[in-house]
Amino acid sequence: IILNLKQIRFIVHTDEPIKATLKVKGEKAVKAGDIKTSSDLEVVSKEAPIATLTNKKAELEMEFDIEPGLGYSPVESRKKKKIEIGKIAVDAIFSPVKRVNYSIENMRVGEKTDYDRLTFQIETDGSIMPKEAFLKAADILVNQFKVFAFLGETAKKKKISPKAKELARKTRKAALLAVRSSGEKEKKEDITKKKLNELKISLRTINALEAAGIKTIAGLIRKKEEDLEKIEGLGPKRVVEIRRVLGKMGLMIKSK
Repeated sequence: IILNLKQIRFIVHTDEPIKATLKVKGEKAVKAGDIKTSSDLEVVSKEAPIATLTNKKAELEMEFDIEPGLGYSPVESRKKKKIEIGKIAVDAIFSPVKRVNYSIENMRVGEKTDYDRLTFQIETDGSIMPKEAFLKAADILVNQFKVFAFLGETAKKKKISPKAKELARKTRKAALLAVRSSGEKEKKEDITKKKLNELKISLRTINALEAAGIKTIAGLIRKKEEDLEKIEGLGPKRVVEIRRVLGKMGLMIKSK
């Protein structure tokens, strides 16, 4: 059962630990979809098996403590924390990316033929779309390299030539054209017409958006991130939740 529990994937819409419960009776195959959660928690792998009850009188009850994290957290690293009697600690895998591969090939941009096309193949566990994982990784990389961009006043004052700017623009355009994900196959025009209650976000978030006059997905993606954070009842944590859900649909809100 513990090995099966390790395969279950969740989406947590808060930074705080969350409890979930499982209570089933009778002869049946128990799956992750049987877990009862709050609006701040979503079970992604609903078909993941947990156990099989072979007796009509059989009962299975569990309580889960779930919290967000990064990377991999083995039980050994949490031995310092006191575990209540009756609870079993489980190795936690927080990374949503299961596999990444890349290839480089020649590419033509206009009259230039000496460019390279970098193609990524990204597989996730379903808690995040491959495109969103790629964009987040790129954002982290850019922020890390910003440290080197401001080493000294000389680097700050250095001007970029028009030729270098044009080259960067073409390269960026070519890179964006190469990014594809299965989520983009659905027409965005049809998606944006949907109401907010069709999004898999917490009821508290939907109520806050509707109170601010935002009724549809189209209206939501027209808002800037900083404007959403100012809405009463939202804040940065709720905006992260919105970005995560929209990312799965191949949509993004405007950045700050």
